[in-house]
Amino acid sequence: MTEEPEIPRDVLLVEDNALIALNTEDMLREIGVVSVRVAGTVALALAAIEEEGLPNFALLDVYLGGESAVEIAYRLFKEGVPFAFATGIGGAADLPAKFAQVRILRKPYTIDMLRTALLEH
Repeated sequence: MTEEPEIPRDVLLVEDNALIALNTEDMLREIGVVSVRVAGTVALALAAIEEEGLPNFALLDVYLGGESAVEIAYRLFKEGVPFAFATGIGGAADLPAKFAQVRILRKPYTIDMLRTALLEH
């Protein structure tokens, strides 16, 4: 008997566009995520991890204004926290090869795409 994957209870959402962040937070809650922590910058995301502990999963917008989410990805990878990238820009060519197997959600993503990313991490 195969155990069904569970929806992560605590998700860190790193997104600098407020409208996308609100929409994504709503979708995550609809899927069944209990706690959604939203951060719009690398510094705020890292502070959330330090202050509130590691999430069960993270969704990282690749490009946050003038900065990249790669620093957050390295921290999560080091700690064994599953995550996915999100991008509205043509691709994630700037991502290090280490993250080649990490799922990338193309914006605009759907609730089904989010659910799949959460379940298949």
